[in-house]
This record gives sequence, structure tokens and C-alpha cells, in this order.
Amino acid sequence: MNERKFSIILPVRNGMPHIIDSVNSVLNQTYNNFELHILDNNSSDGTLKWCRSIKDERVKVSVSENSLSIEDSWGRITNIDKCEFTVMFAHDDILLPDFLKNINGLINQYPDAKLYQTNGELVDEKGALIRKCQHIKEIETSKDYLEARFCGGRDVFGTGYVMRSESYDFHGGIPKFNKLSFADDALWLMLMGKGFKACCKTNSIQVRIHDNSMSATNPSNWFGFLEAIKQFSEFLEKFEEQNPYVSSLVNLKKTFF
Repeated sequence: MNERKFSIILPVRNGMPHIIDSVNSVLNQTYNNFELHILDNNSSDGTLKWCRSIKDERVKVSVSENSLSIEDSWGRITNIDKCEFTVMFAHDDILLPDFLKNINGLINQYPDAKLYQTNGELVDEKGALIRKCQHIKEIETSKDYLEARFCGGRDVFGTGYVMRSESYDFHGGIPKFNKLSFADDALWLMLMGKGFKACCKTNSIQVRIHDNSMSATNPSNWFGFLEAIKQFSEFLEKFEEQNPYVSSLVNLKKTFF
């Protein structure tokens, strides 16, 4: 079985106390061929001090001395020298022990896929199970993804998606939508294009839902949320022009917006 090396990217600002569990979930992976990039965004709660105390050569810590917007903080990912595959990871979420093992097996099974992920679970502030995420089919096209999204059949988060680093950089990284609302949707669609996404059936991630969660769509203000909707709508218009096979979802899209 081929073994790839993964770059796990974790942008963070004031991530205590959840970042401790999140980082340890990476370091405790059963598949060890990875590097963890922690991108600190001028934290003031002890996050940076704790990250710098980690004694593991696979961990690389980068620091922004000035406070960045969330859009610019995640925008730093394109500037990192990454391995063949990049893993998106929010600082309050968990990668279950076999996440990378399952992803590597998925890549071996579907080497032509444009994007990879696993099924997952939603947990609360203390890590207790809220519920399993809505099921994701093993193979999805852009049209399948949009149909599930428009019909409310998809939990939305960025953690656990795995992509080829070259493709991520080629598309300019995650779009700078307001507060990154809907930006992950746009990124997945760009990466899939006319190809497909493969998903491992096993629940291999935990997405933490709490008042300050960055993993689930949870806009801090309605003005910013409406601006992000406009940005996503404009993106979809261009995407449909380039991928007319998704235009049959027009009625679902109208209902969604």
C-alpha cells in the first residue's frame, strides 16, 4: 500500500483549551507520515506558549505578530511549503486515531478523486456526542454535493477535507468570503470541478459545536452573513457557466437562497 505524507494545517487564534485535545489527536494518529503546521494568529491566551512547548519534530509553528482577519489567517495556507496532500483542520475539532490511515486507504482506492474526506460526528463543548453527522455518500460529484447542500442534507464544516496541495494552491486557496461563511463550499466545488470526491464510510473526525465554534457555519453578524451569501451566489453563477451539468439544480438553489 502506498503511503503519502500529509500536511495538516491548523490556523488558530486563542484556541485554549480545545487546541490541546486537537493537537494531541493529530500526534496520536496511527498513521505517522505527516507534519502539523500550526499557524498562530497573535494569540493572547497561552495558545502560542503551549504550542511552542511541544517536543515533536513533526510540529511546525508559525506566528503572526499582528492580528489578522480570519480570511487572512487562513489565507496563509497558500504560503506554506506543503507535502503532496493538505488536510484542513480547525483548532477545536478532533481527528480520531485512524483518520489518516483511513484517508490514505481511500486515496489508494480512488487515486483519481479530486477531494477526500470521512464521515464524522458532532460533539459538544466537553466532547460528548451530540449526534452523527449526516451521512456522506462514498462517491460524490459537484452536482451531488450541491444537491445535498441545497436540500439541507449536509453538515457544513472544513475539518477533515483532504486535497492535493498543488490543486489547492492553483485555485488560490480558500476564497476570502466574509468570515469564511460558504467559503469551504466554494473551495470544495472548485477542487472537484468535473471530477469527484471520495468519502470513507467510517466516522473519523469529531466536529466540536460551541458558542465560538469556527467549524460549523456560525456567522457573527447578519450583515457579514448576507455578504457571504452574495459572494457564494456570485461564485455559483460562474461555476454553473463552467459546469453546466449542475444548472438543473436551479430550483433547489432558489429555495436555498
